[in-house]
Amino acid sequence: MTETFTVQRLGTHPRPEKRRDYYRETVRFIVPLAERHPWFRDWFDAWRAEFGHLDGTAAVRGTPGRLEAAPASPLRRHRRGVTASRSRRATC
Repeated sequence: MTETFTVQRLGTHPRPEKRRDYYRETVRFIVPLAERHPWFRDWFDAWRAEFGHLDGTAAVRGTPGRLEAAPASPLRRHRRGVTASRSRRATC
């Protein structure tokens, strides 16, 4: 038997007070950690621009949309590079 899970997104949560609380918790606890890495810092900057209206920290610009597709994580690029170098060593 398989279980089905539903992911609740910040912008679609049915309770506005929970959306505000989740936004504030993320800004308080997660965003400071993201500042240490450029990729995460840029992604959370876009996230804050999209959802900042929940805390009154960003102007609402038209219809809220989805975040644009984020660039590939530097960690993935690193892993690909490691895999490729291992393959080259194995064939030499």
